[in-house]
Amino acid sequence: MGGLKGFMIRGRYDVTKLVNKSGVNVVAVLLYPLGENFNNLEMPSYMGANGWDWTPPIPGRDMGITDKVYLSASENVTIVDPWIRTRELSNGNTSAKLSFTAGIKNHADVAQNVVVAGVINPGNIRFTGNIPLAAKEFKTFAPADFVMNNAKLWWPNGYGEPNLYSIKLTYDVGGKLSDSTSFKFGIRKYDYKNDKNGVFNLYINGTRIYVKGGNWGMSDFMLKVRVEDYDARIRFHKEMNMNMIRTWIGCVTDEEFYDYCDKYGIMVWEDYWLNNRFTFLNDEKMFLANVSEKLKRLRNRASIAVWCGANENVPFQDLNLQDSTLKYDGGDRLYQSSSSNQNNLTPNIKMQFGMPKQGGLSGSGPWNNENPSTYFTGLPRGTKKPGEAPEYVGYWGFRSEIGAVSFPNVESFKKFMPKEDWWPRNEMW
Repeated sequence: MGGLKGFMIRGRYDVTKLVNKSGVNVVAVLLYPLGENFNNLEMPSYMGANGWDWTPPIPGRDMGITDKVYLSASENVTIVDPWIRTRELSNGNTSAKLSFTAGIKNHADVAQNVVVAGVINPGNIRFTGNIPLAAKEFKTFAPADFVMNNAKLWWPNGYGEPNLYSIKLTYDVGGKLSDSTSFKFGIRKYDYKNDKNGVFNLYINGTRIYVKGGNWGMSDFMLKVRVEDYDARIRFHKEMNMNMIRTWIGCVTDEEFYDYCDKYGIMVWEDYWLNNRFTFLNDEKMFLANVSEKLKRLRNRASIAVWCGANENVPFQDLNLQDSTLKYDGGDRLYQSSSSNQNNLTPNIKMQFGMPKQGGLSGSGPWNNENPSTYFTGLPRGTKKPGEAPEYVGYWGFRSEIGAVSFPNVESFKKFMPKEDWWPRNEMW
């Protein structure tokens, strides 16, 4: 049927002539092992599966199909990547101007006239259009922007309700349904500013947000987390009064992760799949194809707050991820080239939202246990003394990664630690 490279590419194949309508169907999958030099070179994939300071290497590197395999049915005209955007808020955030676009693909060898219809609820807001298509033609349906009054906004946890709307879209040809889809979205407007000390600040719907969150390495060692399993995991973040999760090096592929982030008001700092600058990519074209797929899959998500180019450094010199992000996300959200404030090292980076080239972040780490007062009165790693610290990051400021040593439960401790080493602490600890 075809092949896939990279774990964000959506494989869609016409199996009309292949499917057994009266019996069992089997899909055979051939996997090609990844190379020894995994990090960056073989991206995009689950980079954490190669082993890190928080996880051992995973046999097989979690290789395989990452999402559902299913059959769907349509006629000859299909829906391609619908996209709804919040253009602006007005009247004290009670009115929202929205725009909508969707691709229309005619797979037939003859011309078609397509009736497009959409409805948004709650509110019963409707739009329609008639689109003629030549044989095999693709067009973009883009009705005029429309205003929603008494809009219920999406807010992050702690600032209001994460209100969501649903949209249903249908394409009819000759009075017969050809294709349909539905999805949820939130009305919200992100903004970003650096304060007088150069510290990154995030705003939603005009309100500055005090960001509290953590990094998400992977869902599970063997990726066993599926569907409703994400409910409790994301809900716990809400109940801990967090409002952001960083998808560390983009090791998340399940739509349900984002479903529950949307539902519980958890913003997402969304990484691409690069770590530092130690190695380059084997296939840059394939990497960029996965970038565009990631953006088209996730851009309707209310929870996506920031796109980030690389972990603790910036993408390679000729890998312009900002242009790809601007093309497919329309500049609705900020692109940070690095998770640790090195936007100024990225060639040709464009200013967005009036932000300076410095990203306003203060670095990364530490990941060991510190005296709690250190995080409020001490200096971050890499600084020397107040007069020599980089003033634009406000010392600690906004930090995308920090951690402490986690102690296991007592049952595990007793299982792996010899009894004579339980106490006092020694080199075995």
